[in-house]
Amino acid sequence: MFDKRLMQMCPESKKYIAGNIVLQFFELCLNALMIVLIAVSAQNLYDKTWALRDLLLPAAVIVCTLAVRFFTTRYAARMSYLASRTVKQVMREKIYEKLLRLGVGCRAHVTTAELVQESVEGVDQLESYFGQYVPQFFYAFLAPVALFFLFGFGGSWKVAAVLMICVPLIPGAHALGWFLIAVSFALFLGAVILGGWDGIRNSFPFWKFFVRFTAMLWLLKAYGILVFDFVLLCRSNFFPRFYPETKPVLGPHLFGYNRKTHIQHIAFSPVVAAALAGICVWIRW
Repeated sequence: MFDKRLMQMCPESKKYIAGNIVLQFFELCLNALMIVLIAVSAQNLYDKTWALRDLLLPAAVIVCTLAVRFFTTRYAARMSYLASRTVKQVMREKIYEKLLRLGVGCRAHVTTAELVQESVEGVDQLESYFGQYVPQFFYAFLAPVALFFLFGFGGSWKVAAVLMICVPLIPGAHALGWFLIAVSFALFLGAVILGGWDGIRNSFPFWKFFVRFTAMLWLLKAYGILVFDFVLLCRSNFFPRFYPETKPVLGPHLFGYNRKTHIQHIAFSPVVAAALAGICVWIRW
């Protein structure tokens, strides 16, 4: 699961993680471009509207795309390495500073073998967390949403909906969680677009846009607190079913653990609503 404390301890890794995500997303766009070119070429050859010489340009573009993909994959791996290298250095320095503060008294709480294991093997495990898991966490959230809109605008919304529904059928752990996140994001984005477009058609002033978007953001936050935190996290067996390691720590006592984050989101929602309202007013003009 995503741990904010680890990210706060190693802020230097954020830029490399972001670079990894951007490169992976760019590689997804390149893959989509190649598939489109191959499909269009095959369709035109089947319809006999193209001759073999007409394939030269698509073939050249595909070759260039493959070359760009090679460097994209290479630099994504480089970003993964830089993120993990930074975190290993920072974590080992913090462990060493902690041991210096504790002095010889630390042996009363932990053995020397455990200290060596944590500083070596434990830190090495964070290499996979920062270098692979965290970038894949965000990429797996962005990819289904991007493909949904790509198929929707470029082909058929029915096909896009079917592919989105079939996301849980993709092999891999916790695919249902990614599906729920992607659907929630897509639905909220669609609600914002429809709400803004309705206001533009009805010539809403700024304050009406602002009230509408603020209400939408606060309702979304209330839904998250009641459904995800209170019901799914604290009152049901939903998360332990997919994450068995969380069963001993989940329960009603956990409700409110992220109160500070919720308050920050609620306070920041009017700022986001004002920005969206300004964009809608600008479009209307």
